[in-house]
Amino acid sequence: MTSMKNPDTSHYAEIVFPLPIDHSFTYLIPPQFSTILKPGFRVLAPFGRRKLTGFVVKLKQQTDLTDLKEIEDVLDEEPIFSPELLQLTEWISKYYLAPRGEVLNAALPAGINLESKRRVILSSDLDTETISQLQDISENQRKILLLLARQTLVESTSHKKPPRGGLHVHQLQKKLGTTNLYHNLTVLRQKGYVDIQSVISRPKVRIKTRKYVELSSAWQVPERLNAEIENLLKKHPRQAEILKFFQQHPEGDFQNDLLRKTNASLSSLNALQKRGIIQIHTREVMRDYYANQAIEQPPSLILNPDQQRVVQEICEAIEKGQYQTFLLYGVTGSGKTQVYITAISQVLECGKTAIVLVPEISLTSQIVGRFKGYFQDKVAVLHSRMSAGERYDSWRKIRQGEFKIVIGPRSAIFAPLQNIGLIVVDEEQEASYKQYDSSPRYHARDVAVMRAKINNAVAVLGSATPSVESYYNAERKKYTLLSLPSRID
Repeated sequence: MTSMKNPDTSHYAEIVFPLPIDHSFTYLIPPQFSTILKPGFRVLAPFGRRKLTGFVVKLKQQTDLTDLKEIEDVLDEEPIFSPELLQLTEWISKYYLAPRGEVLNAALPAGINLESKRRVILSSDLDTETISQLQDISENQRKILLLLARQTLVESTSHKKPPRGGLHVHQLQKKLGTTNLYHNLTVLRQKGYVDIQSVISRPKVRIKTRKYVELSSAWQVPERLNAEIENLLKKHPRQAEILKFFQQHPEGDFQNDLLRKTNASLSSLNALQKRGIIQIHTREVMRDYYANQAIEQPPSLILNPDQQRVVQEICEAIEKGQYQTFLLYGVTGSGKTQVYITAISQVLECGKTAIVLVPEISLTSQIVGRFKGYFQDKVAVLHSRMSAGERYDSWRKIRQGEFKIVIGPRSAIFAPLQNIGLIVVDEEQEASYKQYDSSPRYHARDVAVMRAKINNAVAVLGSATPSVESYYNAERKKYTLLSLPSRID
């Protein structure tokens, strides 16, 4: 089927899904998305009976395929994957024979994708008594209807939430544990006893917000505020206490914190808002795993001659802006971390960013504190001990360019940094850099080398006991071998 529309507009999108499928699917691009859609966007698209989050990897103007389905929605304001990450994940897919959709999904924080779930709704004219008298259904089918009827009754008598009606298929499976569930549902739907709807579930992680209270601009004049406090002291002392708080904290505070500090009630706050004295709005809250960690001032770095020699070679390569991989062979205690920190400083001076991969077992608060001590709020950390919300917030801030350095285990190699100048793989021989348990099964060390190559960046593989593969590559001159033969203590 050849499109007769504007030849300058792409009418079809190649989409991959986070499923064990090794090819893409072609979808029609609705007119409202034709001018904004690009490779790297997430979209919501029908897939069989479901609707899933898919990743756009290619646009094209024509196709020979017919009876194509349309993309239903675009989930992002801008591409969530940069061209560089699309190129990297394509290489991973081909090199490790991994489905590209699963590779792209591995590069995202867990819980942000949408998908539909099938919800079973009971017919409105059925109740428990009627269900018990039905003669044209099996006992298992009767159990399903009775369970739905009880759920409807519970929701109709509950005032906590508006009734949604019915149960998800997986909830029925869990409650009943019966075999042939899908067959029984099909029979009940054909008889008109139930309806099966496709419902889009909310993402498991979202931006966290809290209500924030500020003085209205007209009331930020001290004389006017003081006069109003005097007027309120006798009749509305709690409202006066809230306004006294703003005398000491003109920047405002989060609603719950303000009420706790002033011992005031929500009704007092609402009264002030109704009069236009204060404004209440939502403000994004950053979830930070290391928010309460004390950062000590680090000592000045003093490099020995061996370290200076190594740093000079690495920094020269960084300044050239050309791809090069170094194998840093340094005995335990030889000061490899000091070399990393000095090289990262050079990268930042060049206006570029850096990734530092560390084995999960070595990613302690001490090593994080050391990097944060030198680079302060330029450092983001990603690791499995963080909550889904903390990882999501860090990932978003990295995308927005608020961090210049990312530290983490193997998954941090997918950090959405721009303009990467250096990638460090500490203890590069560690087996934990290889993902064995689930797809995609990749080796973060090799991915780090490829990402450095794509970005014309420098990769430094550090170890006291280099892997056979890396040492062989150094002997073959594929990598440049650097050595730190002596301890620094």
